[in-house]
Amino acid sequence: MIERGGSMRKRKKVLATATTLTACLIGFYISSSIKAKPAAYELRPEIHVPQYTLPENRTDAARAIDAYERLMQRYMIATESNFAQIARDIRDVAKKLDSMDDKLTALSEKTTRIENMLGIHPPRLPGSTQTLNDANRPASKGKK
Repeated sequence: MIERGGSMRKRKKVLATATTLTACLIGFYISSSIKAKPAAYELRPEIHVPQYTLPENRTDAARAIDAYERLMQRYMIATESNFAQIARDIRDVAKKLDSMDDKLTALSEKTTRIENMLGIHPPRLPGSTQTLNDANRPASKGKK
C-alpha cells in the first residue's frame, strides 16, 4: 500500500506538470497566432508651441492719429445721415409751400371773381395799365 500511494503522488506530479506544460504551450500558440504580423508603430510627435509675438510697438502719436481717423469716420457718417434728413425735410417743406401757393392762387381767383360780380374795380397803379391785383399776382402756372 505504501508503494501504491507513492506512485499516486508521482502520477499527480506528472499530471500537474503535463497540465502546466500543456497550458503553457496553448498560451504560447495563442499569443504567437495573434502576433501573425509584426507590429510596427509609427510615432510622429507633434508638439504645439504657441507662437508668442509682441504687438507692434506704436507711439502715442500713431495711436492719436488712429483715434482721430476713427472720430472723423464717425463724424462723416453722422454728417451724411443729417444731410439726408435735411434733404427729406426740405422736400416736405417744398411740397407744403406748393400746396399753400396753389390754395392762395385759387383764393385770389375766387376773390377776383367776387370783385367782378360786385363791380369792384381794383385801383390802377400810377402811370400803368395794370391794376394792383395784376401786379401782385404771380405768373400763371400750367395745370398740374
